[in-house]
Amino acid sequence: MSNRTVSRSLFVFVVALALTAPLGLACAADAPLGPIAMAVPEGFVPAPMQRQENLSVWAWTKSAPGGAVKALLQVSIYDVGPKLASASAEEITSSTEQYLRQFLVGVERRRANYTLSPIQHAQLAGGPASMATWTGRAGPADLVGVMYCTIVKNRYVVAFHTQDLGGKPTPAMHEAMSAIEGVHLAP
Repeated sequence: MSNRTVSRSLFVFVVALALTAPLGLACAADAPLGPIAMAVPEGFVPAPMQRQENLSVWAWTKSAPGGAVKALLQVSIYDVGPKLASASAEEITSSTEQYLRQFLVGVERRRANYTLSPIQHAQLAGGPASMATWTGRAGPADLVGVMYCTIVKNRYVVAFHTQDLGGKPTPAMHEAMSAIEGVHLAP
């Protein structure tokens, strides 16, 4: 799948999910998401799951006081097939950063005044991950986001994204980030 196709697919799904998110419903405590599971924070409401050939996208939104939907938590899982099956640990770590940068290109294209933090390395679901924080503007709104990328079972590229209004991570984003950092392999 090309970088442009991945970025465009991700953009289409994010827009569709944001427009179709139901309001006022609570999420299950632990959500099975293909090869992983994640405890969705209280107050995050699910949007319809989207599926395309080798891509599955789950998203949740959290309303601000007064009912405006603003915080997003999204998990996108790409099944890349066997191309990473024999990759070394170093290659997987490098790939998490390469995929993260590809996903962030799609965010950058839709933001004015886009800035990106240095890429950091972490562990998610028992494996290497890369993460970064971005800021930018969409129309009159200042936005901030944090995106993580990991590779699970040398087959699934998993992108986690949370964003909200403002210039620094909000309490709802911190809840989403804690959920992301607590992700585990599905049984």
